[in-house]
Amino acid sequence: SVCVCHSVRVCLCLCYQNHCATLDHALQKTRSCGQAVFDPAVRRFLEVLFHGYVLQPFDLDNLEAASSALFYLILCDQGHFTALVQDLIARQPAAHHARLSQEVRLLLSDDGLVWVGDSVNRRRFHLNFSSFLMNVRGFLLCR
Repeated sequence: SVCVCHSVRVCLCLCYQNHCATLDHALQKTRSCGQAVFDPAVRRFLEVLFHGYVLQPFDLDNLEAASSALFYLILCDQGHFTALVQDLIARQPAAHHARLSQEVRLLLSDDGLVWVGDSVNRRRFHLNFSSFLMNVRGFLLCR
């Protein structure tokens, strides 16, 4: 895809080394990809970033940069993110489905979050993502 992918490919190796701010900067410039064909490497990075923060221990110092990068990646491919979330919910015990679904709804819409690639909504997503992690990591990591 011409939209984000050229800039992001350059940033991917830096991001894997906990430098998500570089990806955040590249993605801020592109705002939203619309329905363009999404680069598989970038799609994979969305998966790695989301699963890495939700299912693995992480460094809190990188949370803001990672949530910003995740925000713009979701903007670029909301359908893939929805599939990731649905898969995550499906892999959990049935007793956690309702709670996890509610937390995902809050992540994606709480605090007046609108899916527009601006700094106000990026900051709202960061706050929502921080709350989401605090509320779900305990039971997700205990499995």
